[in-house]
Amino acid sequence: MSSAAYDTETSTCNVNTCAGHPNTFCFFCAYEPHPTAGENDMPSQLRKLVHTMSANSCEVSHIARRLHEVYNENVKTSIAWEDPQTGEIVTGPEWGVESITRHLLHASEFALFGQVVERAFESILLNLNSRMYDEQGDHDPEVLRAFLDTTKTYVSFRKSAK
Repeated sequence: MSSAAYDTETSTCNVNTCAGHPNTFCFFCAYEPHPTAGENDMPSQLRKLVHTMSANSCEVSHIARRLHEVYNENVKTSIAWEDPQTGEIVTGPEWGVESITRHLLHASEFALFGQVVERAFESILLNLNSRMYDEQGDHDPEVLRAFLDTTKTYVSFRKSAK
């Protein structure tokens, strides 16, 4: 069976987005900021936390862990959610780090996916660099070629991301 890389049909969506996991609670999907509350409601406060941490170049994993802590300490016990699969009302639904990370990466409101791509490039380049020379001081031509190709692709990615 084949499927689309990204499907707009949320009822059949099997991708790694919140829509693709309808029985997993996502606070950001379930609770929108209240239009008259300004920035004082919890959905707005949590979104502001993400934007602030992102602007400070915090890694997605750190943002997700912090969001999880703040949600558990300040929000969880005061909300209820209707599970769309079962119709059951869940008081204090668990918003796991995996669900938070999924939303942070795939929701256009945060645009953090590019940061993950940046980190992947950095990791690849650092790994290739660490294997560039052998014990005799000779460079490995395949590793050098891979390093230069990856650097070129990375530079191109950076230019296109601006």
